[in-house]
Amino acid sequence: MKITVLGCGALGQLWLTALCKQGHEVQGWLRVPQPYCSVNLVETDGSIFNESLTANDPDFLATSDLLLVTLKAWQVSDAVKSLASTLPVTTPILLIHNGMGTIEELKNIQQPLLMGTTTHAARRDGNVIIHVANGITHIGPARQQDGDYSYLADILQTVLPDVAWHNNIRAELWRKLAVNCVINPLTAIWNCPNGELRHHPQEIMQICEEVAAVIEREGHHTSAEDLRDYVMQVIDATAENISSMLQDIRALRHTEIDYINGFLLRRARAHGIAVPENTRLFEMVKERRVNMSVSALVCLAPGSEETEAVTTIDLLVRGGIKVTTVSVASDGNLAITCSRGVKLLADAPLVEVADGEYDVIVLPGGIKGAECFRDSTLLVETVKQFHRSGRIVAAICAAPATVLVPHDIFPIGNMTGFPTLKDKIPAEQWQDKRVVWDARVKLLTSQGLGTAIDFGLKIIDLLVGREKAHEVASQLVMAAGIYNYYE
Repeated sequence: MKITVLGCGALGQLWLTALCKQGHEVQGWLRVPQPYCSVNLVETDGSIFNESLTANDPDFLATSDLLLVTLKAWQVSDAVKSLASTLPVTTPILLIHNGMGTIEELKNIQQPLLMGTTTHAARRDGNVIIHVANGITHIGPARQQDGDYSYLADILQTVLPDVAWHNNIRAELWRKLAVNCVINPLTAIWNCPNGELRHHPQEIMQICEEVAAVIEREGHHTSAEDLRDYVMQVIDATAENISSMLQDIRALRHTEIDYINGFLLRRARAHGIAVPENTRLFEMVKERRVNMSVSALVCLAPGSEETEAVTTIDLLVRGGIKVTTVSVASDGNLAITCSRGVKLLADAPLVEVADGEYDVIVLPGGIKGAECFRDSTLLVETVKQFHRSGRIVAAICAAPATVLVPHDIFPIGNMTGFPTLKDKIPAEQWQDKRVVWDARVKLLTSQGLGTAIDFGLKIIDLLVGREKAHEVASQLVMAAGIYNYYE
């Protein structure tokens, strides 16, 4: 078969690997268009699959026999709708994700829609995907008009067993939703692996009672005791695992709470059923995400200016800002050799955290590093996303002239940069100052290594406040001319 896999995260790479090994013609589809996607997966038996596969080829998509969607639930609707006009109307679309509710968002899609749920477990470790445990995948028609595609289950069974076809897939989806309504929010709130939930049987039972009441009104027979027993089996089988929601919380990404407990709340409301425990969990997860400390994404690439990067990171941490460093190296290597040969180790590759809800993205200078930023499609798209969403973009030294100007990201933003690159910045935008903050477009720029302290303190001022910026400044012996946020 000819198959496009939309979403090349852990689950997507697992399916790409399995399909490729069985001789199917496959391509990945990435959020930021690229001609290939790197697949690096370690199987449960220790074998390794490391290949670069075709990606984002519209002609391939237009002749695909299946679109397999392995995105997070909140990403599904917009992504599928964007591809639907290119995909043949006879090509089935199979959605595999946590939670429910995406079918309602895609009810007008012409292509046959299939829903799936899986117990295969995979996680990302740096640039590598680890297939943690084998499982079973259940698939079936999402709508009455979607027909019998059981042959797909037979084909996929030979690819990544086990795969089971269900004419009534919603019963299986509700069963999985019960598991997610327990494990995901509780582990996210308590910041613990799945196995720790064994010590909270009363809370688990309360959740299952509410879920069972809604499932019964949805027309599927179950009991709170049956759901509780199934949930406990999953907890025992995945005791060491970190739930996807807790991983998302830790990485400052969107969670799927709106499609898990949030979906349950919507269906309960439609049936006039009170679900106070699930409501409490839903609100706590939402509140935890909102109340997390402000955060910064600091980008690193081979040739980045180390002093600008490290000074900024140090000051932000002193200011109570959560810092994540990311590699923009073309090979995704986390070990970054900077402009003077100093080696820094990034926390993650950019592709892993680009969708995170960070408050500022920081681009250090260093001409080679800035050129790497400029040439990275993902980095440029990420900066544009920050700008479009009203978040701060902060660039220093070579980065404004080398990254922001060539891609015309801030056509009206005032900026500064390394003085010898002044001619690369439009004259009407150039300002010869140590730091320039343009509140109209939320752009912060600075001139170079000697202004890195000014740069870092201004970020603290913008994100945390003047008082915190002064508190950090008072810890330093600063050169004359650096504003201390007190005078």
